[in-house]
Amino acid sequence: MTAVRVPRDDFTGGALPPVCVRTGVDAEATVPSRATRVPLWIWPLLAFGLIPFFIALFFTLRVVEGSVPLARHHSDEIALLRQAARLGAAVGALALFVWLLTQWAPFALLGVAALATALVVWLARRDREPTAALRGEEVVLRGVHPRFRDAVRAQYPSQAAGLRGIDSTSDAPPGESPPGEAPGDER
Repeated sequence: MTAVRVPRDDFTGGALPPVCVRTGVDAEATVPSRATRVPLWIWPLLAFGLIPFFIALFFTLRVVEGSVPLARHHSDEIALLRQAARLGAAVGALALFVWLLTQWAPFALLGVAALATALVVWLARRDREPTAALRGEEVVLRGVHPRFRDAVRAQYPSQAAGLRGIDSTSDAPPGESPPGEAPGDER
């Protein structure tokens, strides 16, 4: 799996190289993407319950909306999966609401099945998009094609040896960066 760092402004402004992040072919479309940042100290709060966790998450979560370039068939597939997940969630919620009103068991089964289907479709969609993590003034895109990584390095030649273009598949020893690449994100 390959990862690259790009400036946050280029991620939000749609100024990434026009190369599909998944296949490396010329990109014909861009797909909305979110880069998030959640501090590590928040996860132990789950031991104290969901309420403290979600309160801390509400105050510490940082989200940046941007877009990533994709080939047309990937962008169409992601849009279709996104619509299917929304439809499944809506049908599931409606069926559970009708079940609450009527107490007729088939509506409960339909609601649970539709929500489960929506979850599976949502996870399938998430698997087809690169993950984006916010790191200061940069966004780290993971799961990108090597050709996209090379296009990012070509777009930022003065920074290729410093802050841009990490490759998590390198053979460098742990803790060391390969020449011309930035260190990976240790969590």
